[in-house]
Amino acid sequence: MVRQIDIAREAGTSVPTVCRVLAGRGEECGITPGTARRVREAAKRLGYKPNLVARALRTKRNQTMGVLFNSTAEPLYAELVPAIQSRLYARGYAAICGFWTNPDAEAGDTIRAVVEHGVDGVITCHEPGQLPADIPEMPPTVFFAVDDPKRDTVNVNGPESLVEAVSHLVAKGHRRLALVDIPCSYADAILAPHPDLPVSLPGFDIDYAALDAPGAGGLEEIAGHLAAMAPAKRPTGVVCRNDLVAVRLIALLAQAGLRVPDDISVIGFDDTRLARWSSPSLTSSGAPVGKLADALVDTLFARLAHPHCPPMHVVVPRVLNARGSTAAPTSQLELATRT
Repeated sequence: MVRQIDIAREAGTSVPTVCRVLAGRGEECGITPGTARRVREAAKRLGYKPNLVARALRTKRNQTMGVLFNSTAEPLYAELVPAIQSRLYARGYAAICGFWTNPDAEAGDTIRAVVEHGVDGVITCHEPGQLPADIPEMPPTVFFAVDDPKRDTVNVNGPESLVEAVSHLVAKGHRRLALVDIPCSYADAILAPHPDLPVSLPGFDIDYAALDAPGAGGLEEIAGHLAAMAPAKRPTGVVCRNDLVAVRLIALLAQAGLRVPDDISVIGFDDTRLARWSSPSLTSSGAPVGKLADALVDTLFARLAHPHCPPMHVVVPRVLNARGSTAAPTSQLELATRT
C-alpha cells in the first residue's frame, strides 16, 4: 500500500504538501504548479489509490465532480470526457458523468440528477441560460464552448481558426467556397476585415436529427445538390462545422460521384481521431484534447480555491493540420501541368 510519506520522498517534498495537493487544495494553500505536478506524477508512478470516502469525511467535500456533455457520439466529447476524468482522478476526485442527445428534452433532467448527488463542481457544455430553474444553487461550474462574460468559461479561438481555414483554401487557389452548418452571418462578420479572403460564402444548414437521413436538411441532400451543380459554378472548397459533418459529407460526395480533394476540398473542425482515420485523411483545425481537459479542470479547481474572484475566461488556440482532404482545385492543377 502506497503511503503519502512514500510519495513525499519520491517527489522530494513534505507530507503536508502531498496531503494538500492530493486533496485538491494545492493552489489555495500556495503550492506552486510545478510542485503540485511533481506530487501528482509521483503518486501516479507509485500507483497511489486514494481512499475517497475517508477524504470526503476529512475535507467535508464529496470528492466528486459532474461532467455534463452532449452525446459522446460527438467525436470531440468522446475524447474530451475521458481526458477530464483522468485529470480529476489524479487530483483525488471521481467524475459523475451525464449526457444527452436532445438538449431541450433531456439536458435539464441530466443536470438536475447529477447536481443532486452533491457534486463539488461541474464541467459542462450546456448554455447557462438553459440550466434548470428548479435547482436551488449550482455548484461552481465551468462552461465549455460558451461565451458568457459572467461565467467561468473555456473556449477555442473560433474566429481566428475560421480565418485560418479559409486562408488555407485560398492559398491553394480556391475562390468558390461554401460553408456547411456554419452560419453565413457569423462567417461574414469574421471574414469582412480580411480583404484578401472571399466574403459572403454561401452556406448549407443541416438538421442534426437528419444527419444520416435523406430529405430536407440532411447531408445527403447537400451532397446531391453539390453534385448536380455545373462544375464551373460548384464550390471547390467546403468548410464544415466539425469533423463528424466533414467525414460524413466526404462519404456522401463519393457516393454522388465527386472525389475529395480532386473535385472538392473539405475542412473540418476539432481535429479528432476521426480526422486522422478518414479516407482521405481530413484537414482539420482543433485544440489538443489534453490542453482542453487541463484548462477545464484547472479552471474549476481555481474557482474552488478562489470562490470570490472575477469570472475566468480561458482560450485554447486551435491549430490547422493539413491532410489529404485539401488540395489545389483541379483547374489549378491542370494549369500547372500544362506549364
